[in-house]
Amino acid sequence: MINRFSPPPIHCQLWFANLRIPVVTSAIYHYSWRKKWGYTSDEFLQPYLITCPIRPANSSTNRTLIPKSVSLIETYCSNATNNLPIRYNQQFITKKEDFAVCVKGLDFMHTDISVRLVEWIELLYILGVKKIFFYQFDVHPNISKVLNYYQSRQLVQVTKISLPGTLPNLPGLRHSFLESHRPVKRQNEIIPYNDCLYNNLYSVQYIIPLDTDEIIIPLIHQDWSQLMTAVRKVSQTQEESHYASYEVRSVYFFDDVNYNDTNKPSAANISHTLGIPSYLHMLQHVYRSGTYLKVGWYAKSFFNTDHAVTIHNHILLNCFGRCTKYRINNTLAHVQHYRKDCVKELQKVCQNTYRKHILLDTSIWKYKAESMQKTSNVLTQLGLLTL
Repeated sequence: MINRFSPPPIHCQLWFANLRIPVVTSAIYHYSWRKKWGYTSDEFLQPYLITCPIRPANSSTNRTLIPKSVSLIETYCSNATNNLPIRYNQQFITKKEDFAVCVKGLDFMHTDISVRLVEWIELLYILGVKKIFFYQFDVHPNISKVLNYYQSRQLVQVTKISLPGTLPNLPGLRHSFLESHRPVKRQNEIIPYNDCLYNNLYSVQYIIPLDTDEIIIPLIHQDWSQLMTAVRKVSQTQEESHYASYEVRSVYFFDDVNYNDTNKPSAANISHTLGIPSYLHMLQHVYRSGTYLKVGWYAKSFFNTDHAVTIHNHILLNCFGRCTKYRINNTLAHVQHYRKDCVKELQKVCQNTYRKHILLDTSIWKYKAESMQKTSNVLTQLGLLTL
């Protein structure tokens, strides 16, 4: 984050193991926000990615060496007052994994979502995710217990984060600040998402930013791998063989929607008949809005790490080359977003647009047996299952 909208030019000092003096190049700013979203004045910290072009360090062979560290300096001849080590792991990776999920800073000081979190994590693994990367502010002790359990099994990675600059970092004050300053919160979410991207740039093919109340469900295929194989096949053209992002449309699954008349039994009654425990929120809630959110609204995406430069919760911001996008048809997959109500921006139209027509959608039940068993086993081990 930078404390001005138009930062001044700066330079990079690239330090190499076999060179006595650093190589200096001009840094490049990549603005990681959209001007139309507002909050682009110097009053707000601005999210930027700073890149440092690497010139061939060996002029005779034109071979590009890998720097060991980098410093940012104001002018070409300035002395460095900072130095960051460079982590380059491509040389140790022989094959990319398919999927990794990135989760923005968890901020659940007083809300215990531990049971729902286990159900969500286990379903992601069933869908083919290899690892989940959590970023954390402050969480309930039971959430910490869940994250520690999966981290000890190397299935998740947890990175504790703070707010930059002079923004508050006392736990209670920070929570209140983020709740009352939503745009600032959204701008700061850019940092963990892109940290997740660059930590997995060479090891994972697709990065998927998700919140813990949403899941991408394939409607025809069994998992994400089968889904993306089919999507890549139907999306290929002479111009595009691999897109920078594959977007999935969202639909609401409201927490309070139940049908209680004789013709349409409640989801709770159906679930009880099928033996689904009441604590499995996603398997219990199988009524959704009959209206999908508009194309592009609050969508989620599979971001291709071969193309992504900077990412946002919903879209690619900058790419190597063009930011090409393919929209996955909602007959193939959709994002199931579990909420009490519509987002604030859609409150005025929520009742007539998204709550008026409700449909039964049991697509998630194809994972019922495996999800029930795995989730219940973990909850029992952690002592979180209240019988």
